[in-house]
Amino acid sequence: MEATLTLTLLDKLTDQVFAYALEQSGLGDKVRVWLKKDPPRLAFQTAFLRAYEDFAEQHGDLATSLLDEHFFESQDVARELARLLTRRDAPDAKVLAAAWAAQLPGVDERYQQDAEAALADFLRDLERELGEQEALRAIYDSRALERIADNVKNIEEVLTRSQVLFAVAQALARMGDLQEALAAAEGIQDEEARAKALVGIAQALAQVGDREVALEVLRKALAAAEGI
Repeated sequence: MEATLTLTLLDKLTDQVFAYALEQSGLGDKVRVWLKKDPPRLAFQTAFLRAYEDFAEQHGDLATSLLDEHFFESQDVARELARLLTRRDAPDAKVLAAAWAAQLPGVDERYQQDAEAALADFLRDLERELGEQEALRAIYDSRALERIADNVKNIEEVLTRSQVLFAVAQALARMGDLQEALAAAEGIQDEEARAKALVGIAQALAQVGDREVALEVLRKALAAAEGI
């Protein structure tokens, strides 16, 4: 079941991943408290979106098939991705591929192996992107938690819902789903981020020849920019 990436699906996956991570024993008390706050959740979503976009560019239609609605709602997937937050061990692409294949009758072994290889690429990209998120470095380095605790206000200002929506809009626009990208962009509260997202969508619309709609989107971008 293919699914357009939406914030609702991403929120659902994030809730499940963090719930599984918090169930794990052995997490330090400070890390456990930190994982219940908004910045690490928004950081996870930002990293996921970047990995999702790279995955779509690398694997095309296969990526759309693999990262379907079942992926976002699967408990098995969430449990594996939570391993990236607990740092116990690496998530297993074979488990993800098996969960995907289980919903599709008649998937042959070779196609499942192709899915496993592609999902392994996605997990590597996601782990790399997570490692670049300041709000998640406490998981990898206990000293980072102290720095984060002292700087939490700045992190909260940077990692906002607008940032996640901006990343959603960018990913959708680059994958050609311009109507969904526009819907995500229009939900961005920060006017500067909304204007930037709308300009990018207008450019994509112009490239596919939809100049009339592109001009309308540019007018919306201008209106947002005037409020900055």
